[in-house]
Amino acid sequence: MGLAVPGAVVRRTAAGARPLIVAGGGLRPEPVPGSAARIRDGTVLSGTEHRITPLPTTWSAGLPGLSLAVYEPASGWIRDLILEEKAHCQERALVDRVEVQPDQLGIMDRNFGLGALVFRIARQGASLLVRWHRSTLPLTPVGRLRARGRWATGEVFEQPIEVADGAGGVHRPRRIVRKLDQPTREGETAIVLVTNRPADVTALLCGDTSKGRWQIEGHDQALTDRLHGEVPTLGYPRAALFACSMSAVAGHAVAVLKGNLRVAQGAEVAAEVSDCALVDEVAEVYPGMMMAVPPSRWPDWSRSRATTVSKLRNELAARVPVHRRFRCRRGPKKPRPRRSSGRRIHHVSNKKLLDRMRGARAPARRGQNPHDLKNLSKLPLYVHGGGLPTLPLTVANQTSWPEP
Repeated sequence: MGLAVPGAVVRRTAAGARPLIVAGGGLRPEPVPGSAARIRDGTVLSGTEHRITPLPTTWSAGLPGLSLAVYEPASGWIRDLILEEKAHCQERALVDRVEVQPDQLGIMDRNFGLGALVFRIARQGASLLVRWHRSTLPLTPVGRLRARGRWATGEVFEQPIEVADGAGGVHRPRRIVRKLDQPTREGETAIVLVTNRPADVTALLCGDTSKGRWQIEGHDQALTDRLHGEVPTLGYPRAALFACSMSAVAGHAVAVLKGNLRVAQGAEVAAEVSDCALVDEVAEVYPGMMMAVPPSRWPDWSRSRATTVSKLRNELAARVPVHRRFRCRRGPKKPRPRRSSGRRIHHVSNKKLLDRMRGARAPARRGQNPHDLKNLSKLPLYVHGGGLPTLPLTVANQTSWPEP
């Protein structure tokens, strides 16, 4: 089976499930009105276990391949998935296989800021919002930098530019510069975006839309952690990429369910529902449900209208006790303390460390075992009799005991 089959399955299931979200009213609003946003990002699958024949001879990680996903923020799923067996292939080489439609807004990182892709998107009448890369997208300013307001992390400026396509054509997009109050972890003091959207789409809106690019990162992480998008035991590239594509298909089902929850419970409540809780609920309940109620007794909804199915799903979603399936948000990260090297002391006692932290003393003196029976004779015992006062006694030289 070639890689075209699992990719086609992802596209077909997305196209078949979209009417359910549309009919049920579960689509989220587009970040830029009038354009269908598509976030593109590549992912290299993690190293697998050294099971296939060539891997036991090396300590290096075996990468089974990479994928280029096209994420749709309105529905919350992967619309298209392009697979590649060669893990060392640059994700830029896969952009020619991405389908571009006139009504789309391509949101991409600077690794996709290639002149060839930018020009192809412009020729097909689509829009783009890409982070600028100096070496892959040379440009020429044709106006001065104008202030357009302030964003949460810095001032926002805008400037008209020209980009030559090398074939005699010139494109005139805009450059949006966000000067940061604090530098990034890489030391950058400004973030530069390039877009060919008209001026009615403000620079501040473009900045907010570009920030939403990280949605695909969270979605890929959810597919990996919850839906087995990366299986460590699958070393053969086609097997690993097939599992990756099937996790994207399972993500379509989760996205449809969350769309029904948005309609029945509200968008803010549905956003707090844990994907892990939903997946675990289905995985644990479904097998027992099929045993209690055989599949032959379930109605066939495959030929029903999308409006009928969506109405039923919204009614069922209203009965879901979502308060028991909220996700736990992690607090702010604490700074890491300094660690000892461990070269001289290879292991420590957790009990001693806890006692030292609490300021507790050792339970016994040096050279004395607290569990030694000889020391028991020196400890006072308190015997409780029926109605009698508590009597302190000593084990040593005690020959008689008081009557109760």
